[in-house]
Amino acid sequence: MYKPVLTGIKSVKSIKPPTAIKASLMAGRNRTRLPHHSTSDNHQSPAAVLTFLALHSTRSLRKDLFFPSSIRIFRAAMFKKFSSEDVSAQNQVKASVQRKIRQSIAEEYPGLEPVLDDLIPKKSPLIVVKCQNHLNLVVVNNVPLFFNIRDGPYMPTLRLLHQYPNVMKKFQVDRGAIKFVLSGANIMCPGLTSPGGVLDEEVLEDTPVAIMAEGKQHALAIGYTKMSAKDIKNVNKGIGVDNMHYLNDGLWKMLRLDFIFSLQRSSTEDLCINFTRVACDRVCCKFHVIYDSSTILDIVVFIFALTKGIS
Repeated sequence: MYKPVLTGIKSVKSIKPPTAIKASLMAGRNRTRLPHHSTSDNHQSPAAVLTFLALHSTRSLRKDLFFPSSIRIFRAAMFKKFSSEDVSAQNQVKASVQRKIRQSIAEEYPGLEPVLDDLIPKKSPLIVVKCQNHLNLVVVNNVPLFFNIRDGPYMPTLRLLHQYPNVMKKFQVDRGAIKFVLSGANIMCPGLTSPGGVLDEEVLEDTPVAIMAEGKQHALAIGYTKMSAKDIKNVNKGIGVDNMHYLNDGLWKMLRLDFIFSLQRSSTEDLCINFTRVACDRVCCKFHVIYDSSTILDIVVFIFALTKGIS
């Protein structure tokens, strides 16, 4: 009574699915099964496809279907209106995760390797701040140093890039493009190929680059190439580089993320819970009383309320 989903576009043609779904189906990424409600032997009905996606697909399947690795999900000027309200969660990563982050940064930017121990000390807590639009910030001592999208390459903040200006590949735009870049616009190919623009022909597609400006000393933006430098020069039209982070955007104005305080609070709560558990063990062992986790939580809440009232 079950029939595999056809991977061609015809199976969902009548409902005109988004480009991401089309690409995923054409690539044959999701050869899964769903209840067969179609009247045809060759195609699944649109209703069956939508029902399956809504009710029967797993979280990982939905993520792979709607956001396949081959689909670009970068959004231009993602920090244009960035603020603390965009932060959804933060966590202090384990030592193994911290080593992977350090290794990724060292491989992407070899020039930072000699100072990486100063930027990200091994004994200092490294916090990954998760924001909207699948954005991650790498924060040390409440200072954002790097960011990335999903599992993409790490890119330094502009403030960090100004301290170490030679760690990234560089593109230069002409004077006419400066005002557009500083307003959050993507970098167009003519702005890089016209007189005043400079390309590093060794830069490939999907590479983080520093965006310099004609007549200016420091980078005014950090971008992510949509095509290689050679293609930018040959095609010479359309968007050449996605503008990820630029001067005076939300991330630039956020010198420190001082609102991250929950880690200290959570460690205090863990200490209180452990202390309460030990105390309960001793008391209950003496008086032969049985307690559960809810009892510990009630005691912890009472202690915190009492402490807050005293203070």
